[in-house]
Amino acid sequence: MTKEEYFWSRVDKRSNMECWPWKGAKFVRKGYGALRFNGKTMIASRVAYQLTFGPIPDGMFVLHKCDNPPCCNPDHLWIGTNTDNVKDMDVKGRRRTVARHGEACGASKLKLFQVMEIRSSSKSSRVLAREYGVTKSTILRIRCSKTWSKS
Repeated sequence: MTKEEYFWSRVDKRSNMECWPWKGAKFVRKGYGALRFNGKTMIASRVAYQLTFGPIPDGMFVLHKCDNPPCCNPDHLWIGTNTDNVKDMDVKGRRRTVARHGEACGASKLKLFQVMEIRSSSKSSRVLAREYGVTKSTILRIRCSKTWSKS
């Protein structure tokens, strides 16, 4: 069996969907098919693209029209840049970036109850900064709602 025959034997072309899912190992985090090919670990959809259309130009990505990571159907694959991928995610509403505010922000040193205490305090910003371990400008920004504005 050639490497090409082996590869396609691991793809379910009989799937009830239009997608041809990879039946072998997968990268756990994102669900893309994974295999050792030509001495290195590769993403199955990239191998499917290369076997069907030829080499992938340097710096280019193999993108999915179907947004199904294990899919290896060449009709669902296209070449694009990282920018193309981001635009595709935005158009399809798949980007998962969420702005973190308040306590959910990893850089936050304060809790909501502390922010409420700062806003209701009559102490000077300098004294509060020392008490809470932040800068005076942080206290001023909290008091005028430039930060923690949703609290």
